[in-house]
Amino acid sequence: MKILHDFKALTACAFAVLVAAGCSKEQTSLDVDSFPGKAQIIGSLAYSEGTVLENGQFKELIKPAADKEVCLEISNSAYKAGATGVTTWKVRTDAQGKFETTLPVPSGSTTVTIKPADFTGYFYSVAKENNKYVADTAFVVYRLNSTANTKNISANQITFADLMYSNVEEQELQEGYTEYATLTGRIGMNKTRYYAAVTALNPVTNDPMLVSAPAIKSYFDNAPSVSLLIKATYNGYTRNYNCTTNTNGMFSVDIPVKEYPCDITYEIDALPFTATYTDYEQVEKTWAASETPLYTYDYEAVAKEGYYAKQATAVSGTASYAIKGEPYEIEAKMMIFTPYEGTAPAYNTTAPWVEDLDNEEENETL
Repeated sequence: MKILHDFKALTACAFAVLVAAGCSKEQTSLDVDSFPGKAQIIGSLAYSEGTVLENGQFKELIKPAADKEVCLEISNSAYKAGATGVTTWKVRTDAQGKFETTLPVPSGSTTVTIKPADFTGYFYSVAKENNKYVADTAFVVYRLNSTANTKNISANQITFADLMYSNVEEQELQEGYTEYATLTGRIGMNKTRYYAAVTALNPVTNDPMLVSAPAIKSYFDNAPSVSLLIKATYNGYTRNYNCTTNTNGMFSVDIPVKEYPCDITYEIDALPFTATYTDYEQVEKTWAASETPLYTYDYEAVAKEGYYAKQATAVSGTASYAIKGEPYEIEAKMMIFTPYEGTAPAYNTTAPWVEDLDNEEENETL
């Protein structure tokens, strides 16, 4: 059985109601409490138990990380030049995964490192095997990605720290996978845009003339809420990730690695989804007897019911990371519309992204 894995949530969990929690400090030889400046940190911890498949879409199981110890560290050198070591404050999350505390800070700003405790649990995921979707469960360690646990704090200011755990499987722990490489991407869906004919008066004869004929153009728009299955292979170990694109068609997953530089091969699949597509069919252009015929055809909008699905060509490649923290972004024009009845609208993967089409139109009007 393949080991299935974690994904990074596209947005951090935000909480509106904040509950104060007690805070203790590990004593050092440096009296940091003598500093008059105080900085307040209000935060929350959450984790994903994975995904389940409901009505053809992924449902993410987000849970608050309740009753977890959170260590907050500030380097002693921030308080006194040449000082060594760190001062650590400890606080626990409440039942909703929220925490709050106030820390003494020097003048100006400084950096606090937030270190929540690891914990174990189960992680649920979905993979595609032999054209069927199958579920699996893995026992994992939940751990905060170290690239996202530092915050700048300043005296008399409030800093928010809403953090999401990642998870690590047993084999990854044994192999020493302590770093993360971030794979991000943009998923596109094909669409068609209509351009009406443009006419004008001939500046010499004052007769009507055709400037540009009616036209339609294919393009790719951002595909929101697409459920993705991503297969990633690193160091001979293959993992499966589930995630859903946000409103801008973007997705992101954190992949555990041992070190940098590193290479990760990937393959992206997607669940189909129903949609209504606005297509345009060519019709004969008719003119009134009093009008001057300038063109012979036009286009008529036709709403087609159907579904978007991944194109037949595999979306795959190799992501290379030279240094820690470097993201690798994929642009995949992969979701293609198929109607339940009638012919499918024409498309090609060389069609522009929506913003490139917009820029092209803007340049034509200048």
